Amino acid sequence: MQNFIDGKVPVQDNKVSTLMEFAKVELKDTYKDEELTTICWWLLEHFTGISQHQFHQQPQAHVNQSSIIYFCNGVVELKKGTPIQYVTGVVEFYGLHLNINSSVLIPRPETEELADIIVKENKEREGLKILDIGTGSGCLALSLAYHLPDSKVTALDISPAALKLAEENAKKNNISNIEFLEMNILEEDYFISKEFDLMVSNPPYIALSEKESMAANVVNFEPAEALFVPENDPLIFYKAIGQMGHEHLKRNGLIYVEINESLGKETSAIFTQDSFSSVILMTDMFGKNRFIKAVKI
Repeated sequence: MQNFIDGKVPVQDNKVSTLMEFAKVELKDTYKDEELTTICWWLLEHFTGISQHQFHQQPQAHVNQSSIIYFCNGVVELKKGTPIQYVTGVVEFYGLHLNINSSVLIPRPETEELADIIVKENKEREGLKILDIGTGSGCLALSLAYHLPDSKVTALDISPAALKLAEENAKKNNISNIEFLEMNILEEDYFISKEFDLMVSNPPYIALSEKESMAANVVNFEPAEALFVPENDPLIFYKAIGQMGHEHLKRNGLIYVEINESLGKETSAIFTQDSFSSVILMTDMFGKNRFIKAVKI
C-alpha cells in the first residue's frame, strides 16, 4: 500500500462504516481479533472524531475527505508495525494528555503506576524539590509537577528532541513548576551545590541479549538509547543515580526507580551500599519486581 496524500483513497465512499471495514480487513494480519477491534476504534476516533457510541448510532455517517486520508495513512503505518501511539501522536498518562513521537519511549502502565505511588506517598509534603532523570516525554516529571503543585521539578535528558517534546507537553498541560536540562548523567554533574528531596527515574535497563525476545514494534520503532544498556554493565544507570542521590539528596530524601524485573536483588544492592538506610523492592500490578524506593541516611 501507499500513502494517500494525493487524495486518492482505497475506499468506495465516505461512510464511517466503510472506513471501519477497510481498517479491519487491512489490519487483520497485524493484530489479533480483540486487539484489532480496539485499535480500529482508537484510530477512528482520533482521525474522525467519531466515538464508538456515535458510530453505533450512525454507522452511515459521512466523513470529510481530509479525515479519510489521515485515517487511511494511519492504517498504512499500522500495517508497517508502527505503534498506535506514534500513529496518533498522543497518549493519556495519569490524567495528562501528552504528545508522543519516536524520539521518546511510549509511556507504559507500569510507569503510570510508579507516578501514582510517588504522588500518594508524598501528597502531604510541601515545597518538594524533585529531580526526574531521563525524562523522555516528560510523563513522570509532568505528572509529579501537576499532582504535587507546590513542588519544583527539574527534568533531565540527554536527548534534545526528547526535551523539546517534554517542554511542549508542559505547555500543553499548563504546567509551569518545572525546568528542563540537557544532561548526560554518566559524564556530567550540574548540581554542584543543589539538593533535592526526591529523585525519580525510569532509565534504560534492558540488556542487548533480551532484544531478540522483544516485540518487533518496540525494537523497530522505539529509541534504542532509551531501552538498552551494555551487556557487561546492565546497572550502569542505577549506579549513576545512586551516586547522584549520595551527593544531591537531602537527609531522608527519597529515590524511586523503575527496574528490570530480573535484576531486583542486584539493583537493590546498589542502593543498599550507597548511603541509603532503607531500600524497598516493590512489585507492579502484574506481581513483577518493578520498582525500588530508597531512603537516604
